[in-house]
Amino acid sequence: MDAAGVSRNLKMERYSLEDRILLVKLFYKSDENVTLALRKWSTTFKNRPKPSPTMVKKLIARFEKNGSIADDHEAKKTKQRTARTPEIIEHTRELTIQNPRISLHQLASRMGISKTSAWRIMRDDLKNFPYKIQMHQRLTDSAVEKRLSFAAECCQLIDEGLLDVDRIIFSDEAHFWLDGYVNRQNYRIWGSEKPDIIQTKPLHPKKLTVWCGLSAKGIIGPIFIETSIDGEIYHDLLTDQVIPHLQEHNWIEGHYFQQDGAPPHTTRSNLDLLFETFGDRVIARGFPEAFEVGMQWPPYSPDLSPLDFFLWGYVKDQVYKSPPKNLTELRHEIEIIIKNIEPNFLHRAVQSFEKRLRYLISVEGGHVENIVH
Repeated sequence: MDAAGVSRNLKMERYSLEDRILLVKLFYKSDENVTLALRKWSTTFKNRPKPSPTMVKKLIARFEKNGSIADDHEAKKTKQRTARTPEIIEHTRELTIQNPRISLHQLASRMGISKTSAWRIMRDDLKNFPYKIQMHQRLTDSAVEKRLSFAAECCQLIDEGLLDVDRIIFSDEAHFWLDGYVNRQNYRIWGSEKPDIIQTKPLHPKKLTVWCGLSAKGIIGPIFIETSIDGEIYHDLLTDQVIPHLQEHNWIEGHYFQQDGAPPHTTRSNLDLLFETFGDRVIARGFPEAFEVGMQWPPYSPDLSPLDFFLWGYVKDQVYKSPPKNLTELRHEIEIIIKNIEPNFLHRAVQSFEKRLRYLISVEGGHVENIVH
């Protein structure tokens, strides 16, 4: 270390760890303004010389880079020794009151402690818990009855060896917004009671609409839809892209095709196309009524679809880690992420479909939650 570096360390060592903690607090409470922070220091310690602005800046830089305000040779020991002091716990309480959405990583960095210590302070000392956003559609009595009937029929066929979930092709569309979305998997609110918070978004953000098919064997797509989906657009998608892909990979004979009850899916021409292609191996709303074969996909059941409970959430979590700047970049990221999904992820997601069916029966048709896939 050069002479200048030694001099800087000596100047910082004049101040105890408690002094440095206070300086960091004052800095952030002063909207990250060094001058205001030093004025508050002088008000608190009228008979002590205040640190130089340069020293404060270096202290903050060290804190934000390493998550520590201790000297380099004692940083680890000091961090462990001071992790759960009354002062640290109280400051943690203040930070979570000011920003209940703060992550453990951010909290640990701000406080100069490990993520483990931050977790223990939140859970053990402050009795706070990370609440996850849950979104459900209201289930009518009729919907519950149809969900139960579907689950029972599927489970019976599975148990009799007449339905192999690995040979079901699940399908769905999703919107990807350029400005992101509410990430329910990673979005947490810290508090001692469950919060009631609304997340607002722009009225007309830019988006991409993506169709995918998913089975234990692989993913069909992503197929990007440039306009609003109607029956004709969906018919062209099936005819020109989906069915040729399935034929090429021998995924039609002995396979089932599933779709939800969106109006474009259930036009007579589209149901006819599915019947011509898959025969009675179709799981779709309106299909049994039209052909007296096949299975009825129940209403309000995204919790049963691997695309809804796995694929879309997984892809969006990856895409929005580094928000795309434009729709071209967003499209590229979606393609890369879907292409690189590991095969065992798909197999586990499809197997989870069966677990969810059996769990749905146990909760008498209610919402399916907390099933690991």
